This record gives sequence, structure tokens and C-alpha cells, in this order.
Amino acid sequence: MNSTSCDVNEVPATGAFSADVSDDDLVTAAQRGDQKAFMELCWRHSAVTKRKIFCIVRNHEDADDALQDTLFRAFLHLDTFRRSCKFSTWLATIGINSALMIMRKRRARRDTHASTNSPGTGPLDVQEFADRSPGPERICLYQQECLLLRREVEKLHPSLRSVVKHYYGSDCSLDKTAEAHGISLAATKSRLSRGRGRLRSSLARYGVSKARS
Repeated sequence: MNSTSCDVNEVPATGAFSADVSDDDLVTAAQRGDQKAFMELCWRHSAVTKRKIFCIVRNHEDADDALQDTLFRAFLHLDTFRRSCKFSTWLATIGINSALMIMRKRRARRDTHASTNSPGTGPLDVQEFADRSPGPERICLYQQECLLLRREVEKLHPSLRSVVKHYYGSDCSLDKTAEAHGISLAATKSRLSRGRGRLRSSLARYGVSKARS
């Protein structure tokens, strides 16, 4: 893949896969490298996952970022999905974790910005959100970014790659990631920062504005 452009004519539309094709069948195909099967799984479950994310972050831009992060994590670690739950549940769990990470970063940046539950931000927000689910073109772009990110992650120096993959793949805290690698918290933060920086530089060459942070 040389770019993140997307030929819409190659994107599976609604009904491209028969309803008789189960999620389990699609997961099996996707784990064997069938990209259209993974795209179909994204198409089936992205809207519900994003709705759950939005209910946490209450911000459409953050919800977009968290969903993209979710699909990247799911794609990167699809081979670790052991079917102890439904794929939709697994994807939603990744999405919720991504949303919670955004909330933690938001609180860390602005200690005074506690979560606000102002009147009228409940059902109305969810109602408004219903029309903002990702279409097939957006899912195609997400998927191509996932492919590109996965390739660029593998190009990182082993010391950086292992920290990036552990942190994003296991949904571990920085402390747990440091402990798993037998290094200090400062070293873990440094390697993660350097890894992200290398990914941003690499992806910028392909017109992708940023790596997941």
C-alpha cells in the first residue's frame, strides 16, 4: 500500500456479505488475512461501538479519534481474539478502554475540568449522534490506516516496538508496561514518546496526519 486513498468502488457496501455469514466466519477469514472480512466486521459493529464511546467522551472529535484507535488495536491484535465473547463485545471493550484513556488524558491536562452532567446532554446527544456513524468510505480509510500503522510499527527499533505494542495491545498502564519490560517508568515514557514520534514522521509521508497517542 502506497497511500491512504480509497477506491469507494472496492468498499463492500451494505449486503456485500450475506447475513448468513456469521461474525465467527468473518473473524476466521480476517485472521487468515482477508481484509474485506475485517472491513465487514468494522461495518457491522463500528456504529454501536462509536455510540458507546461517545457516551463516555461526549465529544464527536474525540469519539472519532477513539474509534480509529479502536479499529487499529483490533486489527493489530486480531490474532489474539480467542472468541471467549462475541466479536462485537470485544470491539466495544477496546472502544471503551480507548474512550477512558482519552478521559484520563483530558483530566490530566485540565484538572479543573471535571466531568459535567449538564441538563439536556443525555438523550439529545445520543439522538444527534445516530446520524454520525462511519460510512464505508470512512471505514475503508480507517482500515488502510490500520494496515499502514501495523507495517510502520514493525519497522520500529525492537526496544521501541515492544513498548508500543505492549502498551497499545494490552491496554496496560505505563506502570504495568514498565514492569513488564523491566525498565523504569521514565524510560517507558521516553520509548513510547520516541515510538510515537517515529510513527508520526513515517505516517506523515503517506498523508496521515497523526499516529494514535
